Amino acid sequence: MRPSTLRFPWSVHIMVDEKNSMIGNWELYGLNEAEMHYALADSHLEAAIVLATALIKGEYSKTFSHAKVILSLHHHAVELFLKYAISRAGEKVPTHHHIRDLSLRYSAAYCDTEFHFEPPFVAEYLGATPEQLQRDLTAEFESKNRNRVDQEMRYHTDRDGDIWPGAHGVEPESYAADLERLSNQIHALHALIESRMARRTLDAPPKSATRGSF
Repeated sequence: MRPSTLRFPWSVHIMVDEKNSMIGNWELYGLNEAEMHYALADSHLEAAIVLATALIKGEYSKTFSHAKVILSLHHHAVELFLKYAISRAGEKVPTHHHIRDLSLRYSAAYCDTEFHFEPPFVAEYLGATPEQLQRDLTAEFESKNRNRVDQEMRYHTDRDGDIWPGAHGVEPESYAADLERLSNQIHALHALIESRMARRTLDAPPKSATRGSF
């Protein structure tokens, strides 16, 4: 029996076969915000590792455009993991893509050393004096273009159509290994965060009974 095709106004076709093997968003039903952020972070990072490994094996074209897809997946995985952690701590999750700000919020929520995490994609101001550093960071946070790194990972050009300045590239062998290490670290941090949340739930005092409650 041939698979049937569901057609939608926005031209997205979902194939349904008789074995009911379709993958759909119903997997998300019942998940909270934090859980959805983590699921997508893990998926992005896994995809980046698969493509980076294929790059080494010659199964994925060795061009900068192809490598940039991996960089984009890598960046978004980090962003989503930080948003997962922020949400899990009960804090409001920002809608921007600014890794430095998300990292600061993460550190504020998880200040114990066991939760230490230094995410990639955070610019360092080398050689700056404390005054210069304060000025540069203030300018970065107040800039309308503070999501620039996110945009660099997605597009070859800026909003004016100019190629991003500077030299950008990846070394396939070491990059795949870096992604694997990041994956291991994020999985370990996820386990720690979930363990802490479970302990907090167990340690929380029982709610006092009110008249008419059971």
